Amino acid sequence: MFNLKAQTGIAGILIIVSIALFVFAISVYLAVQSNTSIFAGQFESQADKAQFLAESGIQDGILKVARNKNYSGSYTLTESDGTIDISITQGTPVIIRATSTVSKSSSVVKRAMKAELTLDTDGNGKITNIIKTNQ
Repeated sequence: MFNLKAQTGIAGILIIVSIALFVFAISVYLAVQSNTSIFAGQFESQADKAQFLAESGIQDGILKVARNKNYSGSYTLTESDGTIDISITQGTPVIIRATSTVSKSSSVVKRAMKAELTLDTDGNGKITNIIKTNQ
């Protein structure tokens, strides 16, 4: 009544189609995961760059105060991938704030640091203590 060879062929086709769909689903999953990993790696690279730029801004501010103990003001430094906004406020202690912004494609990463400088009180203006913190 039923042709056994015809049913074996249909079963084989169903198995092949099922395996193909399974392989396709795994391929899509791996493609999505690798894209997510690439994005995460790029973000981490941007975050490292932003941290480096913020630290560089603090160092630049320290140099300005070391050269002129009464320096006060704000300025911006630019780099190929980002900018650093630096402000120096006179007082006891001298406060230096550096905020870096790194932009690539559609993502923007910001980092902020603060440094408190203690100047020698005998009038020579030497920096005697530096406390740096991430904001």
